[in-house]
Amino acid sequence: MQQDIVLSEIECRDGILIINSELQEYLNGIGSDILNGQYQKTKLHESISKKQRPGTGRCGVAIRDIPEGDVISDGRKATLFSLNLYFTRQLEHGKHMLGNGLLDHDCSNPAAMLDPEDSHILIARRRVKAGDYITFNYLTTENDFGSRSFQCSCGGKDCYGLIRGFKYLNGSQRNKIRVKYQF
Repeated sequence: MQQDIVLSEIECRDGILIINSELQEYLNGIGSDILNGQYQKTKLHESISKKQRPGTGRCGVAIRDIPEGDVISDGRKATLFSLNLYFTRQLEHGKHMLGNGLLDHDCSNPAAMLDPEDSHILIARRRVKAGDYITFNYLTTENDFGSRSFQCSCGGKDCYGLIRGFKYLNGSQRNKIRVKYQF
């Protein structure tokens, strides 16, 4: 499948780009770079820059301190997809927002969390110091990773190990996340 054919085959319904499982697999294989310039990604805080991170590839890093509560990532204008892609963030069932590919997962002490008032926005859950990687707990937004499940390497005392999605957590784990991240 060629890039121009793929992009022209994406249908939009009610503001959500509808893609089938074959196109989902193809887009996951080539990454978000194909969508640069085509669709709107989430907007990052001005104090975040892209940096290579050992073991995970590129990641956002704070180039200046970011105060607690500041908006880390604003996705209110981001393109929406019907299926979960490697570079999207789930808003609700069947609705995934195009991310920026720069926020790594961290179970224990992530820099960002969902804004309790707007799920399109991630805010700093603590003061983020210059040099800190910008992370958030993927289990707070992703219900099921399917084939994209992965082994977390954060090493924190609260590490969940295999990250498969929120629906795979037991009741105690779900409650702990809801309380910690206010959702």
